[in-house]
Amino acid sequence: MENAVLTLSEIRNSAAVQKAIGHYDQKMDQKVQLPMETLKELLDLHGACEREAIKVFLKNAFKVVDQVFQKKLRLYLLF
Repeated sequence: MENAVLTLSEIRNSAAVQKAIGHYDQKMDQKVQLPMETLKELLDLHGACEREAIKVFLKNAFKVVDQVFQKKLRLYLLF
């Protein structure tokens, strides 16, 4: 039973990461208008979209204990 829960958790959390990445990409595409005035403006926008993406992840994630998938999401959002 525990293996089934772990498997379900991995599947759901992988999907939650993908959904959050899609949300981030969509928001950045909608809001970024190059050229931007300053780097700070771009970084502020990135930060706002990143926070939204993390909320999307947490809303869709299942049994987030060790934050492995949240770390994967943050790594994607760094690059």
